[in-house]
Amino acid sequence: RRWIALEAGDAADLSITARRRVTAGDGVTTIAVEIGAVGNRAEPYFTADVRLAATYPTAPTFRLAQPGASSPWNRERVYRKAMFHGPLFRGIDHVTQLYDAGADAILEVLDRTEPGQVVGVWTADRLTNGFVIFPTRLARLDLFSPPPVVGTRFACHADIRLIGETGVNSDLIVADGAGRMH
Repeated sequence: RRWIALEAGDAADLSITARRRVTAGDGVTTIAVEIGAVGNRAEPYFTADVRLAATYPTAPTFRLAQPGASSPWNRERVYRKAMFHGPLFRGIDHVTQLYDAGADAILEVLDRTEPGQVVGVWTADRLTNGFVIFPTRLARLDLFSPPPVVGTRFACHADIRLIGETGVNSDLIVADGAGRMH
């Protein structure tokens, strides 16, 4: 929707509204969530439908790509040349392959999993202008397991498309070594 812009030392009063929309016959409850400025219900900063259930859904499997030409993007190069993240957010171990329309990488959970950074490496490698990107929308997030423990390694596959001259759209899959989606 739109940014919540704050300068150092600023604060913002936010209104968070959650309403139950539907409980399906399969035990899944959908909650409509809206975050906006206090007193301004016309333009929320964030809206989402959150699906809640007693258990995680069964994870689909994903066929991981076979290794091809290697990529020069190891952890040291990623965070020296393409990313600005501090030590707790340096979860790309290495990018295994770069394609015209995507990338594959190995991620290591440090504090959390950061698969979106794979898209940032792709733009740094493929684009000459405007390669510093920041996510502004999330169409869908499916979780198939609880948060992983620190040190867990995952494969990440990113399908990436340029949208006009300034946009990037991507679909990310994070899977364990057996191809089970996380």
